[in-house]
Amino acid sequence: PVSLRFALVSSYHNTSGVLRILNQHSPLHIEDLTVDYDTSIWLRNITKHTSGLFIFSGPTGSGKTTTLYTILNETKGKKIFTLEDPVEVYHENYVQIQINDHQHLSYDEGIKQLMRHDPDIIMIGEIRDSQAALMAVRSALTGHLVVTSLHSQNCMSAIDRLLDLGVDMYQLKDVLIGISNQRLFNLGAGKRSGVYEYMNRKEVAYALEHRCVSETFITLQKQLQNAVKKGYIASDCLEEYSL
Repeated sequence: PVSLRFALVSSYHNTSGVLRILNQHSPLHIEDLTVDYDTSIWLRNITKHTSGLFIFSGPTGSGKTTTLYTILNETKGKKIFTLEDPVEVYHENYVQIQINDHQHLSYDEGIKQLMRHDPDIIMIGEIRDSQAALMAVRSALTGHLVVTSLHSQNCMSAIDRLLDLGVDMYQLKDVLIGISNQRLFNLGAGKRSGVYEYMNRKEVAYALEHRCVSETFITLQKQLQNAVKKGYIASDCLEEYSL
């Protein structure tokens, strides 16, 4: 079966509709996400954490949700609860809660409900507004591991957006232990690979204090250049990224 999401909005002159095919592919392994060894090590280390906040960011269609679910799939023996709008990938081993404002099931109410069940990992599908951002940070402050996604062009702009959404800078510094930003590129033969820039806790702290990345931070542009030099992706991918 294929899961679809249909959204409809009407204006004075016409009506617009969009149909989205929800992600129902077979589970991937972390090594399937990227051909870069160092990036796969960083992603795998996320599964070893028991508390804190990890954010996977990128533009639409960059593979954020796939990365998010792959990390969860590689986390064995944990009680995982998700809050999503909508549930994009159904998984029999997770307790998946779909946000429904019409039934008064908001992020705030959803967090209250799942906290009673002592989750090991909380996944918030995507931070789109202040309520979701504040709930993600608040959940991490209680000692849980929280993973979520965010629409942004790079790691620094993701941090700026969280602050713009009203997240307290000192609380964010206390819980945000990792953030990534990614793009998808074709490898040929129908295969694709993610290229990531990523911050560890030390780099996050520097970015919050100075509102810029450190000189040693490897940006997505540098990661792409390295991938081209190693022959992972074609050189025209640099032009694609710059568009």
